[in-house]
Amino acid sequence: MKIYPFFRSAYRTLLAGPIVLIVTLVVVLAIPLWYPPGPGKVDNLVIPVLIFPLVWVGLFLHACMDSKLFRVTLVFVGLLVINGSMIAMKFTGLAFS
Repeated sequence: MKIYPFFRSAYRTLLAGPIVLIVTLVVVLAIPLWYPPGPGKVDNLVIPVLIFPLVWVGLFLHACMDSKLFRVTLVFVGLLVINGSMIAMKFTGLAFS
């Protein structure tokens, strides 16, 4: 199935814009759940703030430079599902005591 260039460009713009921001925020919100706390117990504040630009740049460049949009979509959905489920499990009390 051939996608017309306009729709491909619009889809890439959508992926590289608001979708990258949403996925990055979900990943950064889940960082305190899988990153071990340090001795000062401030890593839950400092590490997500420092990692946010790196995650955003990595996802943005991946969305802009990858030739297969389906692969970009799979990566974004995978990150969203994994990190979103970790956040949901934390708030519902199912795991991460």
